[in-house]
Amino acid sequence: MSNKPFTALPEGLEGAGLICWWELSGRVNPEALAEALLEEGLTVKVPTTSAHAALAQSVNRLAGARAARAHGVIAIRAGSGSWFLVERHLVDGGADVALAAFARVEVDDTSGKVQAVVLRDNPSVDIADEIAIAATNLLDTTASGAVSAWLSSLHLRVMFGTALRSSGGFYYIPASQRPTFEALWRAVTAVSDHRMSSIDALPTAETVNAVSQALRREYDIAIAELETDLGAAVDGISKRAKLTKIARCEALRSKLGVYTALLGDALEDIDDQVASLGAALALVPETGGE
Repeated sequence: MSNKPFTALPEGLEGAGLICWWELSGRVNPEALAEALLEEGLTVKVPTTSAHAALAQSVNRLAGARAARAHGVIAIRAGSGSWFLVERHLVDGGADVALAAFARVEVDDTSGKVQAVVLRDNPSVDIADEIAIAATNLLDTTASGAVSAWLSSLHLRVMFGTALRSSGGFYYIPASQRPTFEALWRAVTAVSDHRMSSIDALPTAETVNAVSQALRREYDIAIAELETDLGAAVDGISKRAKLTKIARCEALRSKLGVYTALLGDALEDIDDQVASLGAALALVPETGGE
């Protein structure tokens, strides 16, 4: 008898779920990705790079501690979304950074753009413009780390998948979600160098066991969080927070429903726990705030 947890089948076998994983390479244009998703009939929000994140990355690369060793200019944080550029030897000598700085790079909160502000003449003043340009270029693309987190969320929430390892990386997608899964990855691979691999999983006893274990691990965490929320809300909770937590219970139960065809009533006890928590949250008194 095979000890393999899944049976690999010819791609696209009807009734089979999927085990998938991916390898991401480079950055992706979020506008192109959004357009590709729409062409596939998917209306999901795509990950973008914030101006603050783009500036922080550019500052670290062009005027961080390592870069400063090469050209002598270091960036010192001046506040949220703002850095002073100052000669490193002045900082080492204990000079007041705000007075010693020759330029500042920052996010203009009104326009959302990154800008360089020259404070006084300095031979290295061009570094400020280089940082601003680099940050602006980063705004046009999204890093693979953000895309990976976005993909994980889609596989877990939109396609009702479950992580086969506690650390993620490998996901089981129910058979009913194949069309959405395939449409998503057609869009992603069309506009990026990101690649996905998958095999089909026959609904064998081994598959049922592996998926059941993965879902129990996932729901143990969710139930523990809801129990904590319920305990903290014993004296009342805002209406918005209350509705959000009840909606989470409903979403968790809906996801379990997707697995009925594969698992039967194997997870009925979990469904009962989530239903009970939802009912208890509905009885929590509402406070005056939203």
